[in-house]
Amino acid sequence: DTQKAAFRRAVNGAHAQVFSTDESPVKYHAFDKDLQLWVGACLYKGVVDVHRLFIGELDDETADRLYLQGRALATMLQVPETMWP
Repeated sequence: DTQKAAFRRAVNGAHAQVFSTDESPVKYHAFDKDLQLWVGACLYKGVVDVHRLFIGELDDETADRLYLQGRALATMLQVPETMWP
């Protein structure tokens, strides 16, 4: 829990600086939950792809474990657990 809190603080500090300007063609802010869900999903998918490439197909137990770890990471990125598919 201490590591998760430290990670969340570090991410929040970095994300506080990421937002659109008046000149930006698209308005965004790094704390947008939908954008964070996309980031979390990409991180999860990347881990799955790397596993498949270097280790092989995931068995059910590994797939479930990686999915739960992906959810844990996403919720540290401001994604409510209810949004994680």
